[in-house]
Amino acid sequence: VTYDDRSLLVDGRRIWLVSGSMHYFRIPAELWRDRLLKARRAGLNCISTYVPWNYHEPVEGQWEFTGQKDVGAFIRMAGELGLYVILRPGPYICAEWDFGGFPAWLTTKSGLAYRTNNAAYTHYYDKYFRKLLGPLADLQVSRGGNIILIQNENEYVTTTMPDRLAYLDFISQLFRRSGFDIPIINCNVFSEPPLSDSIECVNTWGDEVASLKRM
Repeated sequence: VTYDDRSLLVDGRRIWLVSGSMHYFRIPAELWRDRLLKARRAGLNCISTYVPWNYHEPVEGQWEFTGQKDVGAFIRMAGELGLYVILRPGPYICAEWDFGGFPAWLTTKSGLAYRTNNAAYTHYYDKYFRKLLGPLADLQVSRGGNIILIQNENEYVTTTMPDRLAYLDFISQLFRRSGFDIPIINCNVFSEPPLSDSIECVNTWGDEVASLKRM
């Protein structure tokens, strides 16, 4: 998967993504296929989904990736229906989800500063990514699967944070270490300085053209 100033390319063939958000953790597993099929019939060729950390590790060290929580099964099902997937694993996702996806047990840890390059925080989300990302790397487009993009963090616009880039860069390093070689995206609203090895994306909330002109 590569890209230029016009579009993404898969094996040299231009791909125009028409994507919609569909969160597997908000839909009963029995309805995944129905909802994905409706998305495909509506003209989409891609689905984006967050992955909430607290959904898969509600208790420290107890991992849940089966049944309703089988994110890999959701991604594979999307692929069977001809849909690419944009993976958004955080570690912070916002998503109007409790605690932005952080597990509640993190609040019991001392010396931890969320969404920074803090060593204690890094220790815990590194363990989470090690558990989550390895198996999903086999589902990316470059390995014959359907994950076409992976997002670094979410709406990280805290430009005054002195270790901002170190934090975001380490997340990208963990993606690469886990075997992801597809493009990394972010949605940091063109915050400076920009994140390297990443495609800058923008969130808007109506009147997109005017919003982009202001950025």
